[in-house]
Amino acid sequence: MSDELPESKRYELQQIADKSKLTYALLGLFLPPLAYYMVGKTGAAILNILTANWFLLGFFISPLHIAKIVGDAQSELEAHGVSY
Repeated sequence: MSDELPESKRYELQQIADKSKLTYALLGLFLPPLAYYMVGKTGAAILNILTANWFLLGFFISPLHIAKIVGDAQSELEAHGVSY
């Protein structure tokens, strides 16, 4: 397996990693579908709407999940030596 990150994957991760964890976690607290959409997780945004905000647990789950998405993108870029 190559250690090099494909250009398309690197671009996608950089778009997510450039976001502030705190800002998007707070957005996820008040408007979870919008926060998911803004970090590029359209499927999660749609699922969030269709399940009535994760059966009303979304106000607790979504901010943590969104912060994890951003943090994971940052960690993966750091692991490959790419700045964000």
